[in-house]
Amino acid sequence: GSSRDGFGLYPFTDKALPGLARRSGADDGERFNPRDFQKYVLKPILIEEAGNLSSGKFPSSALLARLKGPEILSVDRTRLQERAGADFDQYLAFYQLWNGGRLDDSSDEALRGFGLQPLKFGTPVPLPGPTPPPISAEPKPLPPRPDRDPEAVQLSAWVDGGALDQTLAQKLRETLFPLIERAIDWDDLGLAPTIFSSATGGSRPFRNRSIHFLREQSGGGVGGDIRLELPLRRDPQGFTFTALALEALLKQRSGDWSQAYGLEGLAALSELVAECGAEVSRQLSALRGDPSEWDPIAGAVDLLLLGSALGGALPAGAVSDEKMVETIFRPMPEESPFSDTRLTGLYTRLRDKRGNLQTLVRAHVSASKGGRMGRPIDPRPIREAARRLRRQKWSPSRTPAPRPNLYAETGDLYTIVRRDLSAALKGERDLRAAWLAETDCAFGPEAGKQDIIQHAKAAAEAAIAGGIHAPVQTLTKACEDFAQFQFDAAVRSARAVVAADPPESELPTYARGRRDAVEAASRLAAALTNFLGAAEAQIAQKRAEAGVEELAQKIAHLESVIDDLVAELEPLDAQS
Repeated sequence: GSSRDGFGLYPFTDKALPGLARRSGADDGERFNPRDFQKYVLKPILIEEAGNLSSGKFPSSALLARLKGPEILSVDRTRLQERAGADFDQYLAFYQLWNGGRLDDSSDEALRGFGLQPLKFGTPVPLPGPTPPPISAEPKPLPPRPDRDPEAVQLSAWVDGGALDQTLAQKLRETLFPLIERAIDWDDLGLAPTIFSSATGGSRPFRNRSIHFLREQSGGGVGGDIRLELPLRRDPQGFTFTALALEALLKQRSGDWSQAYGLEGLAALSELVAECGAEVSRQLSALRGDPSEWDPIAGAVDLLLLGSALGGALPAGAVSDEKMVETIFRPMPEESPFSDTRLTGLYTRLRDKRGNLQTLVRAHVSASKGGRMGRPIDPRPIREAARRLRRQKWSPSRTPAPRPNLYAETGDLYTIVRRDLSAALKGERDLRAAWLAETDCAFGPEAGKQDIIQHAKAAAEAAIAGGIHAPVQTLTKACEDFAQFQFDAAVRSARAVVAADPPESELPTYARGRRDAVEAASRLAAALTNFLGAAEAQIAQKRAEAGVEELAQKIAHLESVIDDLVAELEPLDAQS
């Protein structure tokens, strides 16, 4: 085209000049500055871009960047990328600078003038606001460009290398997180969402802070073990696709999808959510690591079974798989049944962490409904771990490896138990051996509970009948306490534990000889020893007081004299 005075406008057009003036700052809507227009528009295009003009590479992305960069909706950027292909940057610069930012066919003639083929967008869609007037000899002030959605503007700038504001990034995280969470097939993963996902954070691996954006000003804060950085694809198409989906995400909250670019926006958002869900699923599956190196779930099952055995939930001897699986989801008794402080310490650790271990195992093998975990639907991991532990004679033999926070507690506890269990069991075994020696000495190796009680009561009754004031009440009280516990089972357990080699091989038996029965037997043995000692002392005293000892000596003397007389009379009797 040409001006009113006949001067050719090439490479400008009457539509391009007002936009270039606005972008360069030469026209602010109130006044026009020719010097700025010459400096920031004419010189760069006519001189610095002359090579691109002659080589068919005009307008360039560098020129667009100098003139405030793209001002394009994400949906328009997507449409342009689909049509322009490898020449996207050149077409983007043209439609932004020479076509007022519109994607239509109104400037096809100018396109051909730059060696570009029309892209056939169809009927022009006018932007809101008045159309800028054509350039004239006396430029008139242009109206300001209509305001665009600031969030859309920021997303467009982000696509072109700009930063993402902290407030907008947080808004996008909070809106996108629940969509991704619902897109994950938790049943296919075999994981309970309530354990692995939470918008508010906590110790869950996936949370809204797991979602980050490239060039985000705040850096996204501290996320969980899952990190999802957008865009997932770092090429121009990936940025454009992500920006369109995010813009649609923000606009759809009104419930009017026409404001979110209709089906095109819905499709982009759905595809982004599906891709993010797949990536989060991949990372969740990877958290557990290589089970051939260290399987934290199998390790947790080992610890739960050890707790069940030490808590007395498993019978001594043969036990079925079903029984072992059933016991791991039960609580352990509050009080430790052991006397060795090391074994009591391990018992306390296993009891305190049991709830967390149960939750972790159930999160991997349970069905969930309404956010709650149900009964195990895949008992194979539990059964296989139980069988291996039993084959290893209850000796934990796995080697923990570093894992994310969700599994770290299991590895730490397993390391402690594997290191200390054998020594703690040996210490308990030594105490049981000493106790056996004590009870065998006090009651005899073949004495049973009822025999001991019967003889202790008989001794007490005889003392009372004989006027012996020994500590009968103490003996009676110890005997009553002793009667409440399973002494015979404690003795059998102690004998089995003492004979065990290695000590872990009889692990379920340790809990059968409970500490209360052991302590009650020790108290009765002590009370009986004290009673007998006091009774013998009192009898000796009474004998001395009654002259029994002196009489016994005289009788013995008389018996000796009589024996001598008999010895002397025997020859006489023989002669007679």
